[in-house]
Amino acid sequence: MAFGLLMAPVFTSCGDDETGEGAGSVQTPVYDGTRISSINNVPVRYDQQGRAVSFGSEFSIDYSTGRIYFDDADDEEENVTVSFTDKGYISSIKSSWDYEDSYDGERYKGNAAVQFSYDKDGHIVKLTETGKETETGEGETSSYESNIAISMTWKDGNLVKVVQDDSEIEDGMKYQDRYVYDIDYGTEMNIFKQFPMSLANAVSEDTSWHILASLGFLGIGPNRILESMEENDDDGDSYSYTFSISLNDNGTIKSEYVDHTTYYYGYSAVTKGMTASKISSRKPMRARDLFLYKSRRNNK
Repeated sequence: MAFGLLMAPVFTSCGDDETGEGAGSVQTPVYDGTRISSINNVPVRYDQQGRAVSFGSEFSIDYSTGRIYFDDADDEEENVTVSFTDKGYISSIKSSWDYEDSYDGERYKGNAAVQFSYDKDGHIVKLTETGKETETGEGETSSYESNIAISMTWKDGNLVKVVQDDSEIEDGMKYQDRYVYDIDYGTEMNIFKQFPMSLANAVSEDTSWHILASLGFLGIGPNRILESMEENDDDGDSYSYTFSISLNDNGTIKSEYVDHTTYYYGYSAVTKGMTASKISSRKPMRARDLFLYKSRRNNK
């Protein structure tokens, strides 16, 4: 799953994690005096306030304007904005677009928003997304709308269940799907409560969101290291996932095996980083390519 395309109602965070000014208080998590410096040799760059500002070309954040850029390969300038809670977690990402494809002349116009909610302990507990798009070309117009709600249940500090409800309307045809994920853990402790990519896989199949989670932007992770996950959908299909996570001697995550790919984490001592202004001119990919998706129903 990637995230859909949407115009969401305002969703207020739970507990004492209300949305604040955000950017000034954002801090990348520090583990035993270190922070993540690379994932699979792709560098994470920080500004002088200790805020992650980029991960290779995967994404970058300009805190002064509230813009977030995913992949700089496209020249289209898009309106993708990000806001944070007072603890520095992402509270929303919103966008709109209106452009014509130079290849086939199709015109795409739409808007999207993803809202995140956390409990008082800093666990992500809900994600909502709504949006719509119209596509016009060769005298025909098609439309797409989406409404997604993902709820997360935590028990004893561990995320044990994720329920995703999708509602989509394509050219007047409505589709609804539900996916339920049950997550099991071993006895090994996740000492620093890092949010592993393996766990983010229950929320999204898009690697950009996995990276954001691993850098602490989507709240804190579970108390223990997860081992497996069972996915069930409303068609009666079931899928099993087994995870392999190894730790460094100090308890930080060393590597993860996710979706047939192994991710290796590098760490370095906390030092002052680059300034945010050095990345503020980056160009993002088209917003619809980040948000628009057809549900897991179409990805089977």
